[in-house]
Amino acid sequence: MDPNRPTRLLDEWDAIARTAERPATAPGRVTIRGGMRVGAVAPLAAAAIVVVLAVAWLGSRQGTDVGAQASASPATPSAIALASPSPSPSASPVPSATPSATPRPTPVPTQPASAPPAACTKDQLATAITTWDGAAGSRIATVKLRNDGAAACTISTKWRLELVDSARTRLAGDPVVNPGTLELAPGAVVSTLVKASNDCGPAPVPPVSIAFILEDGSRLVAQPLSPTDATIAPCNGPTQPGSIEMQPWTR
Repeated sequence: MDPNRPTRLLDEWDAIARTAERPATAPGRVTIRGGMRVGAVAPLAAAAIVVVLAVAWLGSRQGTDVGAQASASPATPSAIALASPSPSPSASPVPSATPSATPRPTPVPTQPASAPPAACTKDQLATAITTWDGAAGSRIATVKLRNDGAAACTISTKWRLELVDSARTRLAGDPVVNPGTLELAPGAVVSTLVKASNDCGPAPVPPVSIAFILEDGSRLVAQPLSPTDATIAPCNGPTQPGSIEMQPWTR
């Protein structure tokens, strides 16, 4: 509040009071009902008019001062709220990386299926008798077979057999029907058991061995147990045929 405002208001009050015009002649005395004289009321009415004018004038001045203060005061919160905010700089979009092309796998050429190994020939194989064992009326030989060739080949799991000595064939086996096959890698070894029964022929001429008849008809003779080996099966009756048979080749 302005500290000089009371002094200024009193000065303005005096100025207004001095401007009031006094009557040229003294007012006459007027008698009012109830015994009050009219002449006594006139000065009071003039003073009331002066007060009303002063209040009206001060009200207009106060409104003017208040308006000036309002215009000089800072913007109200509502005006500030309505002010348009300055636009903030928008972030520049970050360009996305261009996806690289997915490399396509290089097609691997398909390898042609390899042909199955051919049947083993007599020249690729080596076989030998490792033992002879006795049984009731029979002799059983353990035989080993090895692939001495440089490539894999196949054999029948069973072959037709003959028991032989240096002079002749002593026993002949029956042909084999639908034998299975077995693949032998180079250096692979398989084995079998061969049983000979009822050999009623003449005395053997050493060495005694076993011959295997291969698929192409060739004969593969096993190395005998020894150069002097004369092992044969006992004769169980000259009226009964002799026989020779084998178990399948196994690893």
